[in-house]
Amino acid sequence: MYAIPSGFLKDLKLLDKRLDCVFDDYAQKFLITYKRANGQPHNVLFIENEEGNFRYPDQRDIKILKDGMIFESGNARQWLDKVTREMEERQNNEELATKEYIRLATIDNKNQLMNAFLRAHNMGEYAVYRKVAPKPKGKIFK
Repeated sequence: MYAIPSGFLKDLKLLDKRLDCVFDDYAQKFLITYKRANGQPHNVLFIENEEGNFRYPDQRDIKILKDGMIFESGNARQWLDKVTREMEERQNNEELATKEYIRLATIDNKNQLMNAFLRAHNMGEYAVYRKVAPKPKGKIFK
């Protein structure tokens, strides 16, 4: 767990008392949230570097919030709804990308995985093709 810089948190609270900064364990990044009167807080901003990796919050994030600040103009609800939709879409895209990665990693290895499972349980080998019994040659007496 990473500690949030206290100076950043003070500056964030000066902007709006309902803003907060938390560490998201799933994304492994800091997240600025907006507390609502009821329900879960809105996700406002992921704090990340240009490559999308982890970084600590600093004054750049305060500037981003000030530039996009609509809290004073009364359109905060529309802005927060837009940001919430974007954050949910981003999280869904990350989950889909993870599922696709796992699927692609195992798609070609179905037969190998089946053979490894069967060997581990002493059940023989998995035949990819149907086994055909050889036809006997010569005279067959019944």
